[in-house]
Amino acid sequence: MAVTNVEFKLGDAEAIPAETGSFDIAIGNGIFNLNLARAAILSELARVLVPGGLVFAAELVLKGPLPPDIEPSRDDWFA
Repeated sequence: MAVTNVEFKLGDAEAIPAETGSFDIAIGNGIFNLNLARAAILSELARVLVPGGLVFAAELVLKGPLPPDIEPSRDDWFA
């Protein structure tokens, strides 16, 4: 089944390459914990979403030291 009502955009989170009010839903992964310009990102998301639009975001949050068996693979998690 082909999906025809989805549009993917690639760009900086602080300057989303889309017209104002052009999306119903925005999905982000790691855009807040990896970018300190959080206020600009939130402003841009609000700009490109239609009124009542939704944002779904997934973030990796480290709550404590990595376990010793994971520490050697730290570069796989953090660039």
